[in-house]
Amino acid sequence: MRDVETRPRRNEWFIIVAIILVSLPLILGFLLLILSSFSEDMITNLSPNSFRPTIENWINVFQGKLAITGGIRQNILKITFNTLIVALGVSGIVTLISTLAGYSLSRMKFQGRKLMMLLLLMLHAFPGVALIVGVYLFYRLTFPQDPSMVRLYSFFYVVLARAALEIPMSVWLMKGFFDTIP
Repeated sequence: MRDVETRPRRNEWFIIVAIILVSLPLILGFLLLILSSFSEDMITNLSPNSFRPTIENWINVFQGKLAITGGIRQNILKITFNTLIVALGVSGIVTLISTLAGYSLSRMKFQGRKLMMLLLLMLHAFPGVALIVGVYLFYRLTFPQDPSMVRLYSFFYVVLARAALEIPMSVWLMKGFFDTIP
């Protein structure tokens, strides 16, 4: 058996060209996004007359504004902070629950454990979009619609709904991790 260093290199050029060809649509999409950030309008093709250069979009970002259709300006720092709250909440809840559940499924032997693992895997395969109507009804029936509390409840609900969709796969991964520890 030959070492990796002494193995003849025959088809490496073919693999490199194949990777570049497969990556080309992704690279083109990112190129259009970058060009659109420096243009007055969104660029959807590479025609030369669709690009009208400007740095107004970047000036708005650094001033804390985000241009939205119709000329409405939103504070991008507020949007970023809201996203940070949701992301930290989801990651905290998912980590806590999946660590506890993964450890118990890995270390404890109980009746129905294999069925539970199978159901967890099936829950992960279930598309989140199919749950939208049920999730909306749960939100409307569970949380009061007092206008002063809607923002707080909305954050709480979004964090719980997003975490519920991520927990099955996280439990599966954590169980696999705890299985490797002697």
